[in-house]
Amino acid sequence: MLEPVKISELDPAAALDGTEIFPLVQTVAGVLKTVKAPTAYLKTMQDNAAASAQTASDKAALAVTSAGAALISQTAAAASALAAAGVGTPGQATNAQLITWMIAQAWGASGVISYDANGAETLFGVLWPDGTPGTFTTITPSTAFLGSVDAWKVTYVFGGVTKTVTQSLVTRNATTGKYTNRPTPTVA
Repeated sequence: MLEPVKISELDPAAALDGTEIFPLVQTVAGVLKTVKAPTAYLKTMQDNAAASAQTASDKAALAVTSAGAALISQTAAAASALAAAGVGTPGQATNAQLITWMIAQAWGASGVISYDANGAETLFGVLWPDGTPGTFTTITPSTAFLGSVDAWKVTYVFGGVTKTVTQSLVTRNATTGKYTNRPTPTVA
């Protein structure tokens, strides 16, 4: 493969083999230069450009593959760390873990999210911290703080077994809307 050559290093008056003149015009500090190049050199440059394009494509594919491998590795490491911390694998969360996750709202929304007329979330898929899927469902939307939810449930589904974690009606500060009483969630 040819090494790149700076235009400033070429002698514009000399042709490599004198068989063809290739005009290459470059503006450098307002000066136009014409560079001569042979047919064989041009063919090599075209071939190198095509090879560079393919190499760039190969590098992009490799980067995507490498990123995917890194993500898989990170996910495996995270799963190992969760297991070491006693979180377990999907379907093995204890009721105490589910209650802790419910209080922290430690699930991630997944898929389409439905809202009521006031903007409160009513239904959406979730992924719990251990990767187990479930569904968030509003039980009672807030009438005092439109767009908020005062009671809800989230399912935890694994291997055909569904656990439902329920947050019963919360009490809110009448001015700020912050919780003043939040009963401990239950698991059924």
